[in-house]
Amino acid sequence: MPRRLNRSWLWIAAFALAGSVGLGGALSVRAEDPPPKPEAPAPQEPEEPKEISLVDFAIEANAVDERLSQIQARISLIDVVDEVTKELDAIDTEVDEVRESFEALADRRAMSSELNVLSLRLQELTARTDRQIDRLSVYATELEELATRNDQDIERWTRALRQARRPSVPVSVRNRTASILEGLRAGRKELEQKSGEVLALQSRALDVRDGVLTSQQNVKIAQREQVDSVFERQDPPLWEPDAISDKGAARVGYEIGLSGTAVASYLREKRGVLLLQLFLVLTLGWLLVRARAALTARIDKRQQAGGIPWEDRAMQALRHPWAAALLLGIASARIFDLGRMVEIIILTWVVALPLWFVVYKEMVPAKFRKALVGLGLLGTLHIVVALVSGRSGAERILLFVELVVACGGALWLIRFLREVDVPKRTRQGFWFSVTSLWARLALLIASIGVGATVVGYTYLAAEAATATIIGTIVATAWMAVARIGEAVVSTAVYMGRADAFRMVRANRDVTAQTLSRVIRLFATAMFAWSFADITSVWRPLGRWLGRALSADLGLGLATTGVTFEDFFAFFIILWVSWVLARFVSFVLREEIFPRLRMEQGVPFALTTFTRYAIIAIGFVAAISILGLPLDRVTIVLGALGVGIGFGLQNLVNDVVSGFVLLTERPIRLRDKVQIDDILGNVSDIGIRASTIRTFDGAEVIVPNGDLLSGRVVNWTLSAPQQRVIIPVGIAYGTDPAEVLGILTKVADAHEKVFKAPAPLALFRGFGESSLDFELRVFMDPKDVLEVPSELTVAINEALKEAGIEIPFPQRDLHLRGVPEGLIPAAAGTAADTDTVADTDAVTDAVTDTRADA
Repeated sequence: MPRRLNRSWLWIAAFALAGSVGLGGALSVRAEDPPPKPEAPAPQEPEEPKEISLVDFAIEANAVDERLSQIQARISLIDVVDEVTKELDAIDTEVDEVRESFEALADRRAMSSELNVLSLRLQELTARTDRQIDRLSVYATELEELATRNDQDIERWTRALRQARRPSVPVSVRNRTASILEGLRAGRKELEQKSGEVLALQSRALDVRDGVLTSQQNVKIAQREQVDSVFERQDPPLWEPDAISDKGAARVGYEIGLSGTAVASYLREKRGVLLLQLFLVLTLGWLLVRARAALTARIDKRQQAGGIPWEDRAMQALRHPWAAALLLGIASARIFDLGRMVEIIILTWVVALPLWFVVYKEMVPAKFRKALVGLGLLGTLHIVVALVSGRSGAERILLFVELVVACGGALWLIRFLREVDVPKRTRQGFWFSVTSLWARLALLIASIGVGATVVGYTYLAAEAATATIIGTIVATAWMAVARIGEAVVSTAVYMGRADAFRMVRANRDVTAQTLSRVIRLFATAMFAWSFADITSVWRPLGRWLGRALSADLGLGLATTGVTFEDFFAFFIILWVSWVLARFVSFVLREEIFPRLRMEQGVPFALTTFTRYAIIAIGFVAAISILGLPLDRVTIVLGALGVGIGFGLQNLVNDVVSGFVLLTERPIRLRDKVQIDDILGNVSDIGIRASTIRTFDGAEVIVPNGDLLSGRVVNWTLSAPQQRVIIPVGIAYGTDPAEVLGILTKVADAHEKVFKAPAPLALFRGFGESSLDFELRVFMDPKDVLEVPSELTVAINEALKEAGIEIPFPQRDLHLRGVPEGLIPAAAGTAADTDTVADTDAVTDAVTDTRADA
């Protein structure tokens, strides 16, 4: 139970990883299927050219001259032949480079990331080639339109020339017609020549595209063969005599041949991106140094005060700012795609390992740092295994040792995490739970690798070693990146660096926690991407999930079919719209509306409508993803309407009433209302029901229909004010005018009593024991408890200073004696004595009563 939240985060991350793998596989499966060809438009019959009359001859001749002059300008304006030729030459060069890189991988086992990069480069080249083909198609269409227009003009002016040969036609007209016709024919030759160039270039572009697709298919085949080889035996079992011989053994090394020329060529090729990354590292370093200085100054001011958890965590992450900045820069290299040749990958690992150790060791307990040293040495051993060449048997032995050590390290980590003395909150925290889960997963993978090495599945063992060791280093590196990001966010939020935003200033804890979750989610996604990039075992799972997600469910809901992928996208869009609606509502409620002057209740109504509008738009977008026809949606809505009419009348009434409450606003948020015996403030107005918080702290859920149909007393509808009556009793004999003046003066002196309407003091009448007065004042409804108490105390002090007595209730008793004729004379003396004694007792009792009063 205490770890439910953290485990839910882990399940969300695992589900996101599986979903991303499945979607990637679905996209790859769909990419293999040819896209449907659009239907060609029906050919339009050319219009019959009109005859040229002698009356319009001059106008038509000028128009043709203008078109002839524009043909050359138009051709030069839209000419893309030279640009496309240069681009195709560049694509050819890059395709040759990719082909050479791919052929170089034939002699050794390629890294999964190497094949991934080749595949991505070929996809980019395919997209570039398609863009050039589209440009040529557009250009050819333009040339075809010009040629069609020119042919129509040739036909018209050929007929005009036949008519101009009549004796009645002037010679100048005949010559002018022949000149125009000659120009049109020259334009046709130029258009035909340019069209020929475009056709030849289109043919070359298609050939280039075929070459790119062929290379891409070869890379896909290599990726599949790499995956298939993982589950095939390459070497004999270790218990056989020739198990570790080099003859016929599988190669797991990469035969690195790093040279200065290759490094110089790489630096020249990636100069722009490297400069951008250097700028990013310098900027991050400067920000981290500033954050550490501010945090150090804050901690120094507290001196002997107790530590604050977020300060301690942030100080651990920011202890080495420049190393952290360099680690962040290296982590961003995968995003910038700074080249993925094996030499650069190994060089990156050599640089990143010390930075990773320096940064991450500050974030773990001191007892755990020895394990980090061991993990770093194990990573170094893995790089050595990757660099070993020549003796395949030695590689297998090193791989076996590496995996055995990894199993021992995973067992030690599991035991350490189980026995380490940490606070309960830390043990139930996100990072501790992630580390415990990964330790068990690493033990499982490393154990599989050890068994694979023993029985001869060398490639599977190599994948297991990469997943266990490099995966662990990558996981802890992204954990360090996330911790650094959380430190920067916490420092900015809690130290007022983001106080320009009111929503941050008023919700520091919520803002810091939300941004921390976003950073953790981003780090988890980047780790999943990196882990999938360095291993290839996930590809069968990805292909299986891709086929499953792309399979038609046969529900008949849409003409194109509905798949699991569509349902997955449907729920993703709904979730994104819900999150976006909450975020926009939060920004409107906490940041924008408080800066505007609006009536009470208007910001809440606008926020509510905006939230439901975003959710509704997301729902429509999600429905469109499923491809449901509108007529079927209408049928469903009609059936739903019938159901609503019969069984959901009260629910619809409450929902409609909720919209009426938000639009007409007879009851607004924070209004003081009374419904029957319920008195309290409105704390929420929902779409179906509203919440009233009583002054005892109870929350009463009231359906919106009852708020509109029932009798509701709203104390603050027109104005946030409430009248309070304070009764006062004064002793008889006091001047009423003096008392009225004192009461008015006391009310005017209180700052929370409204001046308009003005306080009113009244003399209400003569009571049994006092002169009865009333003080009537108006105040804010939230002050109706404390202000009357303060006024009562002030009135008592003022009357005491004026010497005015506040009486207590009293009664006069009249005792009557017994007539003399009713009592015998002999007993008279005794009776009188008893009567006097009783009278004295009553008198003492009355005296005691007055004293008690």
